[in-house]
Amino acid sequence: MVERRFDLLCKVKTEFKLFGVGYARSIALLTRNEKARRKCTMHEIQRAIEDEITRKTKVECQQQLTELRHLVKEIQRTVLGLQKENRSLRAELEGLRAESSGVKPRRHSPIPRVSGEGITRLRKRQGLSETDLACLFGVTLVTVSRWEHDQQGLRPAMRMKVGKLRKLNKRAVRQLLAEKRRNAAESKKSIKA
Repeated sequence: MVERRFDLLCKVKTEFKLFGVGYARSIALLTRNEKARRKCTMHEIQRAIEDEITRKTKVECQQQLTELRHLVKEIQRTVLGLQKENRSLRAELEGLRAESSGVKPRRHSPIPRVSGEGITRLRKRQGLSETDLACLFGVTLVTVSRWEHDQQGLRPAMRMKVGKLRKLNKRAVRQLLAEKRRNAAESKKSIKA
């Protein structure tokens, strides 16, 4: 019986060598000494082999998953490039059609669309209070509150300022706000003098 198990383990050891799988854990029970070989059961061997197969499968799955993620990113970049090219070709086609018909091509409005909710999100994303936003735009706190609650619309000049603010990062906005506050303080001092 013990010899049969040992033969089976030798066969498993050879198969693991063929597959390139580490077999040290699966047959450690038989390599120590004769007593350990006698105590070893088929169930323990089977468990050790299953554990090794599970570990190896997880490693292979992770490798395949990583490859697939890289492939997906590549495809996304390609799709974005194609969409950009498609937009430019459509604009060019529209311009050519307009030239052939003698009509001026449509241009997108340079004035951005702004809603009250959009102003609130922009303000919070930039880490500004309503007072800070009012200072940046040169309006009162009440006006900013009305904009955010859609009680008052923005004039085109203010919409352009909001569009410019969207493009700035937090550091640039903080610098701009500090500059505006310095200018306001200097103008108050010059008025008092």
